Amino acid sequence: MYICIMKKIIFFLCLVFSINKVSAQTMTLQQCVDYALENNIQLKQSRISAEESRESLQQSKAALLPSLSASTNQNVSWRPWSQSTVNLASGTLTSTTSSMNYNGTYGVSANMTVWNGGGKTLRPWSRINCRRKSVN
Repeated sequence: MYICIMKKIIFFLCLVFSINKVSAQTMTLQQCVDYALENNIQLKQSRISAEESRESLQQSKAALLPSLSASTNQNVSWRPWSQSTVNLASGTLTSTTSSMNYNGTYGVSANMTVWNGGGKTLRPWSRINCRRKSVN
């Protein structure tokens, strides 16, 4: 029991001394300023807000462009069995052997909104102007 308590005390002391060595780091003034600039929450929020505004502007510009989509479909079917039929009226015999069929479908479509009441052109710019006024 005495040995168990001593092991716990030694472990605790080692833990305390190792934490003090890690936290006792000396920094120059420039390192402190750099650390403060990198970890300032208000600066990070400002950077994120500026990036959000740039992305919003790009999305608004992209909404003015037409959309284009294309699709393709290719189908090959092979029937390896024989099929024969007899037409009793004319007395002819028709038979088919293995056959291969090819089908292809191709399509292109484009969309562009010509006019929607100015919703695509007026609303995004008014949001950007409001943001600029609130930042200033």
